[in-house]
Amino acid sequence: MIQVTYLRANTAADAVRLSEEAGHRLLGGGTNLVDLMREGVGQPAVLVDISRLSIEIEEAADGSVLIGAGARNSAVAAHPLVRTRYPMLARAILAGASAQIRNMATVGGNLLQRTLIMQDDQVHYNGQVVAAVVAETQEQANRAATLIAVDYEAAPAQTRFEDAKPDARVIPSLLIERNHLSFGRAEREVSRAPHEVDNLTERSGRTTMRSSCMR
Repeated sequence: MIQVTYLRANTAADAVRLSEEAGHRLLGGGTNLVDLMREGVGQPAVLVDISRLSIEIEEAADGSVLIGAGARNSAVAAHPLVRTRYPMLARAILAGASAQIRNMATVGGNLLQRTLIMQDDQVHYNGQVVAAVVAETQEQANRAATLIAVDYEAAPAQTRFEDAKPDARVIPSLLIERNHLSFGRAEREVSRAPHEVDNLTERSGRTTMRSSCMR
């Protein structure tokens, strides 16, 4: 069990001061940080609860909309000011997560969450997000997406499990849904199978595949 100290920030100044100390992480809704802790990716020594800080959504003097960092995503998406003036933002929030996540996640947490988007210069898995677009309308977003250009440099092929294993990583979640992993003893089960079929199949004259099945 991981031992974690829990603190609560009563003001924004408290939150800033506490967050600057080594091993301290801010906790809003916890939808991202708790996942990272569960997977062993993030192991803070102290959690600083900021869930009771600013949650206001209000109109500023210049006509813009001020959204508190502690406001829940569901509250932002449902607010009349946001729906009227920034409908694209409301639609993005509704499309980006389940209702349960929206009710917990905060605006500040969304901006600071540890997601593998452009955090380094490598693509680590198939389907990894490599770019993001922020726009006020769907038309602007579509146009901006067409302007994204990514240059890839082919990395040396890893054909041996032993060589690739040191750099392997477990993805805590993909597209919001958590991954469910289970591990067994495949070699033991194969040895217990009453029948085993081992086959070599050649495809397209280039790729040789080995398949095994038991029953």
